[in-house]
Amino acid sequence: MPKSTYYNIAKAKQKKLIDVGVLLFSKNQFEDVDVQMIVNLAGVPRGSFYAYFENLEDYYNLIITSLRNDRVRIVKTLAEGFDGSLFDFLIKLFEYDITLYAQDERKLLMTHYLKFLQTRKMGSFEGTVYHPSLRIGIYSVLVSLLMNNDETSQLDDMKKASLIDFAMSVYLATYNVCIHEKMSEADSLELFIERIKIIERGVK
Repeated sequence: MPKSTYYNIAKAKQKKLIDVGVLLFSKNQFEDVDVQMIVNLAGVPRGSFYAYFENLEDYYNLIITSLRNDRVRIVKTLAEGFDGSLFDFLIKLFEYDITLYAQDERKLLMTHYLKFLQTRKMGSFEGTVYHPSLRIGIYSVLVSLLMNNDETSQLDDMKKASLIDFAMSVYLATYNVCIHEKMSEADSLELFIERIKIIERGVK
């Protein structure tokens, strides 16, 4: 993560560095980005980069953390006032993701990040999109939705966690298939609904 000096600079400058990272790592694999490209776009001296970050990977982790934080905010916003079941919400969230990332450069950022993790055998893509942590993930939002369903509201904590983890595994696997196969938004959503309904029927 960034050095303490990064957090001492103006918020606008912090945002600029993050925006540059999103742009560069969306268009390029991690290995194809260098510090000079970053400082040129961000308009900061090369020395300042190393005052803020240990290395390029340190900077990259900041970009991914920002992506994860955005993800939590999006999920919480979509869940506000939602009174359906967990399964209904996941369909809504999947439609949002497929629509957004079919049109947005962040689709490539996530795709490149998955490759980065695979080649380095570190962490998980799931940890960014869905992190089973009450502190930094979306788990607390999802578990609250289980209370909107008569069948799932009676589950104990361990079974709720297992159900959410399984549903999110299906979610992420389906998302990756749809992106890899370049499926249309309509076909992607149809596939996910088909899969998530199998889980929902199994709970009832």
